[in-house]
Amino acid sequence: MNNHEVKLTIVRSGGFAGLSRQWSAVIDPQEPEWEELLTRIPRDDVASDTGQRDRFVYLVTCEPPTAERPYWQCEVPEGQFTGPWQDLLERVRAAGDSDGDEKRAATRR
Repeated sequence: MNNHEVKLTIVRSGGFAGLSRQWSAVIDPQEPEWEELLTRIPRDDVASDTGQRDRFVYLVTCEPPTAERPYWQCEVPEGQFTGPWQDLLERVRAAGDSDGDEKRAATRR
């Protein structure tokens, strides 16, 4: 793992059955495609509670692999998990793993 790589983790919890799923990937945020996507994430525009029952909540964390505190962490209600948030989930799912083992994201050229 190089000095630029970070671990992105997305945990979806809640819903009717209360089940959780997790996806993670180790990426290089300086990679142009990742950098562009990460700059579009509206971290400051997330309402913490929508008051809706039986909906999913996504906890998104971007952290250095060995640090105790993440670079950033957002809890995003299902109704707000659209646009760049959904794009991020799709990229992390494609680049990583969903069983807790992270993989390095392949560079797409």
